[in-house]
Amino acid sequence: MFKIFSPGISLMNSMRYPVKFGLISVLATIPLIVISYLLLHDINQDVHHLEDQRNGLAYISAIRQPVEYLQQHRGLTATYLNGATDFQPRIIAKRDDIDSAFNQLLLLDAKYAAAYNIEGQLSRLLNTWETIKKDSLQQSAAEAINSHTDFIEQLQDLTLVVADASSLSIEPNLDSKYLAQVIYNDLLKLTENMGLARAAASSVAAQREFTGQSFTNLSVYSSNI
Repeated sequence: MFKIFSPGISLMNSMRYPVKFGLISVLATIPLIVISYLLLHDINQDVHHLEDQRNGLAYISAIRQPVEYLQQHRGLTATYLNGATDFQPRIIAKRDDIDSAFNQLLLLDAKYAAAYNIEGQLSRLLNTWETIKKDSLQQSAAEAINSHTDFIEQLQDLTLVVADASSLSIEPNLDSKYLAQVIYNDLLKLTENMGLARAAASSVAAQREFTGQSFTNLSVYSSNI
């Protein structure tokens, strides 16, 4: 067994003590350097992962604001189309809020769209919004509600894409994973059902009539909430 070490023993015996200690120091330092590199690499990966998630949360938060205003706009529009024509100034004011919120979202989209592979998607969604602004007050209440709802669903789909691209949906820590899911998915579903309930209730109030269909719609939205 000692024959295995004989070349190393002979080499060490041929060296002076300063050289021996220098060689030992070099050999001891190499593993430390390798371990330090691996540790820094892991830390940098964690930092990059957290930055991706932070940017994703910023983008998702910027989506939630126009969604909130759109839900309010849907309710106001439904009320207007069911006879409350005095709501028109409030509808126009809410459109200004939506445009302002989308302008803020566009700033983030310019920074992160390429990284999230969503280039051009927001521009197409904004074209849909322009169509809603042009047509919604000339539609039936049901058509206006449906066009708003479809548009909001498209924005929610964009939220899910950003959540996947920014690693929010694949967070390994369970507590963080569930918290992120609440932010990018559960709260959006909750507020959307609340918004649909508001639109249905506003229509009832404007018509001053509670039909079987409106009762069914409100029951479904209440159950979903």
